[in-house]
Amino acid sequence: MALVLQSATVRSRAAGGELPVPRGLNTCAADGASASGMERMASALGGLALGCFQSGETTGLHGSKKTYAVPVEYAFAVEMKGGPYAALDVDILMADVTTGWKGAKPLSQDTRADYERRLDGLIEKAPPNGTAKPAESVDPPVLVSIEQLDSASFAVVAVRQRQVPLNGEFFTITKVDASAVVLKQAKLVRLSIARELRSKSDVEAAREEIADWASAVASAP
Repeated sequence: MALVLQSATVRSRAAGGELPVPRGLNTCAADGASASGMERMASALGGLALGCFQSGETTGLHGSKKTYAVPVEYAFAVEMKGGPYAALDVDILMADVTTGWKGAKPLSQDTRADYERRLDGLIEKAPPNGTAKPAESVDPPVLVSIEQLDSASFAVVAVRQRQVPLNGEFFTITKVDASAVVLKQAKLVRLSIARELRSKSDVEAAREEIADWASAVASAP
């Protein structure tokens, strides 16, 4: 079932001034790790950080001395630099993203049996344990889908492994990464959701959530 967005919004500097909050997520603490991650993303894009949200539910990262509780899911919104933009710019960005995944077979195009088999191989069978050194490599990302949501937005969903440094230790975590680009009042807003991959339902949940959030952002006053 598709996630329904809360009626709550947060004041932001986005076009229109309001940013919808996805159901089940809360505004990040200004001095927290999730907010720092959003600022890094905004800096990398040369954009403007609009909002950071995270789940109240946490998962454990087992370090050598303690277990760290981190959010199962977090979400960022960043206004991209430049503009004014039009629908043609959304089409160009989607074409560039599609080219970047050239040769990748999306999970969404698999038969149900193949989809479940490939997904089973990506799900972590145990919580991450910390290591003193980063792993030499991580598994390559797996494309789930690239979808045109409407004439003014598109979404990309993939499964990625990341190495997360925390207090001198390194944790390899597998997440569902869902992102969308939304055209709103001649500006482009990039939405990102990262959700820990613990079961097959996490992929579809992230896929539905990013589409719903994009729709809400586009229609927000």
